[in-house]
Amino acid sequence: MATAMQAATGPLGNQSAEEIEYQLRGFPDSAISSALELRSTFSTKALEDCLHGILRFYLPEGDQNFECNFECNDTGKIRIKEDLGLDSLSIAESMFKIEELFNIPIEYGEIAEVETIADASRLLTTKMTTPESVAG
Repeated sequence: MATAMQAATGPLGNQSAEEIEYQLRGFPDSAISSALELRSTFSTKALEDCLHGILRFYLPEGDQNFECNFECNDTGKIRIKEDLGLDSLSIAESMFKIEELFNIPIEYGEIAEVETIADASRLLTTKMTTPESVAG
């Protein structure tokens, strides 16, 4: 198992596997495994899988459309409110969880502009690749 002493170069490389697992306790395994992958490398797929798992956590109980939306569509085009049924509070909570996990600041205005999975992915990618965006 990875330890804090091992070098990791991905966007979550500054956290140990144990820290990531603790932050995502109760979240789907897909969110945890893709976040662990993001310790060593950045990939759009891992980022989108992590987003997928985090958004799944905030879905209303018993939502049956979630898996069909992710299996039947281009995930980038999935609209978070209309297709997944998340309300504004759930979207904000999911983005704040992402902000905490990736240690990047996300402003309320930026959250309001996120309509699709692709929007969220672009926002996070920009935040992770712009040095002045990383929280210190």
